[in-house]
Amino acid sequence: MWLEFFGSHSRKGITMSELRDRMIRDMQLAGLLERTRRQYLRAVRQLAAYYMVSPDRLSERNVEHYVLYVRDDLGVAKGTFAPLFAGLKFFYVNTLGYDWPVIATLEKPLYRGCFTLIYAYGLRITEAVTLPVSAVDSKQMVLRVIGKGNKQRILPLTESILQMLRQVWKTHRSPRWLFPSRRITTHLPDATARAAFIQARDACGFNANFRPHSLRHSFATHMLQRGVDIRIIQILLGHSSLRSTEIYTHLTEPLRDQLRNLLCQTTDGLFEGRRPSHG
Repeated sequence: MWLEFFGSHSRKGITMSELRDRMIRDMQLAGLLERTRRQYLRAVRQLAAYYMVSPDRLSERNVEHYVLYVRDDLGVAKGTFAPLFAGLKFFYVNTLGYDWPVIATLEKPLYRGCFTLIYAYGLRITEAVTLPVSAVDSKQMVLRVIGKGNKQRILPLTESILQMLRQVWKTHRSPRWLFPSRRITTHLPDATARAAFIQARDACGFNANFRPHSLRHSFATHMLQRGVDIRIIQILLGHSSLRSTEIYTHLTEPLRDQLRNLLCQTTDGLFEGRRPSHG
């Protein structure tokens, strides 16, 4: 049955069972408790039953209508409504990557951009907050990141990520830092960024196991799921390995182009506001 969140096919050829498995994996990566996972899955099943259509075919307006119906027309208790809303938000943000991101809870574009970049490239939080403006090379379309041991890695830059960074920069116009502190002359402190993340996490109902580093783990997992070689992922993450990684000092230009296309497929929906249409 449709209510069981299994079996039916979506407009994009993704089965409901595949969507369910993806959501379960994402919830496990986020460190959600089993009870919370069951509540979130139930929320999506109920939404699918209400419209009798695969939830990945619904628009944000469809979901908003349903949420208001449950809250105002049905008048469900706050303790029942909260996990329902959080479950739907998790599904559309984390699993489908639509433009209703968890990080949108971060009110300032600076924080939103910082954690979007962390998720898009699997950066460490210290690598993101210390990025200078010069790290963005729009001519070569690469992002130059300085990691542990002062080692530089060059990552492919997509047009949507470039535009996102430009929009963030326009909010502060620091001549030196992509993500400056309030003083503009210094970069965003690590502790300040973490505090903003925790505030957003708590507002979304995630437990304390969901940390900024979880975004880095999610990036690595998504790359593995898309078939990217583990050695390439180690390069992207800036890991060192005597057995495999140290012999690779850079990504070749053709490989950067391939990864750029992959990043476009994986992350562009976060920046360009693409949503599924109901039809």
